[in-house]
Amino acid sequence: MKSKYLIIFFIFILSCSSATKKMGPIVYDEVNQADEAKIYQNSDIYYNFLEAQLSSKKGNIDKSILYLKEAIKYDKESIYLKKELVSLYLKNKDMDNSEKIIKQILKSSPNDIASLITLGGIKYNKQEYDDAAKLYEKVLKIDPSQYNIYLILASVYNESNNLNKAENVYERLIKAAPHIYTGYFLLGKLLMNKGEIDKAEKQFKKVIDMRPDLIEAKLELLNIYKAKGYSEKVISMYKEILKDNPDYIQANIEFGVFCLKNDMETDAEKIFFKLGERIEENPDIIKKAIEYFVTQKEADSTAIAFEMILKGCPDNSYLHYVTGIAYEDAKNKKMAIHHFKQVKPDSEFYQKAIMGISYSYYQEGDFNGAIEILNQALTVNPENIELFLYISALYEEITEYEKAIEVLEKGFDIEPDNAKLFFRLGVLYDKMGKKQECIEAMQRAIKLDPTDANALNYLGYTYVDSESNFEEAENLIRKALKYKPNDGYITDSLGWLFYKKGMFKEAVEILENAVKLITDDSIIFEHMGDAYLKINKKDKALQYYQEALKFSKDDDDKTEIERKIHELTGFKTE
Repeated sequence: MKSKYLIIFFIFILSCSSATKKMGPIVYDEVNQADEAKIYQNSDIYYNFLEAQLSSKKGNIDKSILYLKEAIKYDKESIYLKKELVSLYLKNKDMDNSEKIIKQILKSSPNDIASLITLGGIKYNKQEYDDAAKLYEKVLKIDPSQYNIYLILASVYNESNNLNKAENVYERLIKAAPHIYTGYFLLGKLLMNKGEIDKAEKQFKKVIDMRPDLIEAKLELLNIYKAKGYSEKVISMYKEILKDNPDYIQANIEFGVFCLKNDMETDAEKIFFKLGERIEENPDIIKKAIEYFVTQKEADSTAIAFEMILKGCPDNSYLHYVTGIAYEDAKNKKMAIHHFKQVKPDSEFYQKAIMGISYSYYQEGDFNGAIEILNQALTVNPENIELFLYISALYEEITEYEKAIEVLEKGFDIEPDNAKLFFRLGVLYDKMGKKQECIEAMQRAIKLDPTDANALNYLGYTYVDSESNFEEAENLIRKALKYKPNDGYITDSLGWLFYKKGMFKEAVEILENAVKLITDDSIIFEHMGDAYLKINKKDKALQYYQEALKFSKDDDDKTEIERKIHELTGFKTE
């Protein structure tokens, strides 16, 4: 979304406060001076004008507008007062009333440049590009030296995708002001967008002739040389830029990557090594490198570049962590783990690095290794509750529920009233078949954090599944939806509640929404099939059972879904 209101107001103020040039300005200024003098000669006008000024300074624009409108009643032809009113409407972002007053001004003073510019801005803001263009064209016809209007007019044509007209405007600006480099530069950018690279190159060279220090033009030439495959010119231009701007981090990074991709590894190493050496005095180098490589989305070259930067600062924990992430993206877990292990315990990235190592072990199925590395992190930060939760979750994954509970108990020794610990404890009790203990743990979690949608839903669904406390279950689930209104799992809980209550049509409506929100959960699809079967829509039920079977990962669940399909079709699934 474009924020144009302040721009319009700024243009209006500039237009009104600066003396206009050549044709309209002298007349315009004389009219303003005579018009302004009337204010001080008429006490009614002066009083209301003064009150308007005071209200405006206090920030009460609405009140200021009322006073100014009252002042205009005593001099309905005053262009000065109307311009003041327009400025207030613009401050209030009231485009319609601004336009109405400006049109009144232009009716009596059709060549009033300030008003034409302001009306053009309003039309531009409303995306009425044709009208805006006509107004700006009129301004330039009256006064061709309004150089900023060329730029605005070209922008209007660009917005309306009329690139040929925009190009013509830039050419007119160059003709009117050959000493201003902006016209050449923007014309070059436009020609690039049109794919006319050779013409664009000429414009950027003109800019550099006029402003040898302008790095933006050199960067545009670089892009052209890259597009044309002119490697020598690219190298020469990078060296020229970095000679004048050695601290330009992005150019250093880009040049280093260019060298990497063009079999100039020694040059790349030198560039990245120097960047690494400067990291201690300028940590922003890492951030800028991350920003650049994120946009490139080339995991392999990113990892190699960070590896080279590290040679200049081998003990930098932040850079080791970032390099580990880069190797993760490049699917090189061994190198990712290597760099994560280099992150020092006193670094703010230590826990994230440990989690990265643990996750890598987890993905490889090495749960003991994942747990061991997290326990190692606990020796550094023994009161970190998140680590207890992660370790417990890993034990839960391998169904060692007793050990998972033991870990949570250690967490309770540190924070006896931690809602997250009680929630995980409830889940573990549920998986162990200890329903009452599960319910008590979830109730405690909710008491400690009444906004925990997951705990509210879990307890509600537990009641539904056991076909008890339906009223309380609905209350809990609806509270959960209040905090997570578009959660498919909570929506499924509500649909399943209606199913259990025998309200099958209502269940179908709600579950249909759940399968739209979660498109790969076998239990939700199975619920959907059960609900359709109850309203005797067997084809629909079969469709959802088949979807449920496709996503099911549990052997017992698969067997049950296959049984339901067999009952509907008479055929066993293979």
